[in-house]
Amino acid sequence: MTIYERIKDLAKQRRISIRELEMTLHFSNGTLSKWKYDAPEAKLQLVAEFFGVSTAYLRGDSTATRVMAALKKTMSTKHAGGIYLERNHESELSSKSAREINDGFGKVIESEHVIPPFMAIVPDDIVTFPIVGTIKAGPNGIAFQDYQGTQSTAKSGLNEAGNYFYLRVAGDSMTGDGIFDGDLALIERTDVVEEDGAIYAVIYDGENGTLKHVTKTDTAIVLSPSNPAHKPIIIPAAECNDFWVVGRLKQLTKLF
Repeated sequence: MTIYERIKDLAKQRRISIRELEMTLHFSNGTLSKWKYDAPEAKLQLVAEFFGVSTAYLRGDSTATRVMAALKKTMSTKHAGGIYLERNHESELSSKSAREINDGFGKVIESEHVIPPFMAIVPDDIVTFPIVGTIKAGPNGIAFQDYQGTQSTAKSGLNEAGNYFYLRVAGDSMTGDGIFDGDLALIERTDVVEEDGAIYAVIYDGENGTLKHVTKTDTAIVLSPSNPAHKPIIIPAAECNDFWVVGRLKQLTKLF
């Protein structure tokens, strides 16, 4: 399997097109399709961070594959805060191999409470999504810009068929809902307003994306902030061609 084929598989699981991925990472059109068995390390690292895997995994590193197979043969014991793997008697796993699994699959984490060669496994109900700082209306649809890494969250409450991303909140227009500058808003992609008054990530008047309560009337769309210091934005029906729904707010993460 080539590097490009692995990336296509990951993109399919994330429900994102190759072109959307290239636009998000500021790659030119067709860049990824050229990656067969080698790729520029800096760009490959960006793709790896986006999907929460390692460059070794994307390259098909055989060591990462062997260590993962070895881990699957080990016995597991329950422990508060996660599952711990016992020593594999068939294969001695070096600390280097453990780090490769940590980097390659995003599942093994180091813990000071576990004595080597034990390793903690993050539960399978954790998923990772990309963080973007800006969303704009581009010639090919929604452009996701200012990629800022990834953030993990629990699968609980999420739609398995949904397409999600994190938007870094900028500004104070939604403080009445407890949404502050710098927070991470988990957005589920949709292009329609499914519930009047709910909070959506939208683009209007060619500006950057914003979070607002969205209400539709027969004559206009109203974008309402929750901070009284900001006024509602009223978009007449005749100007709705400049209005885009990007997704609906599902969760909010605060980092301290």
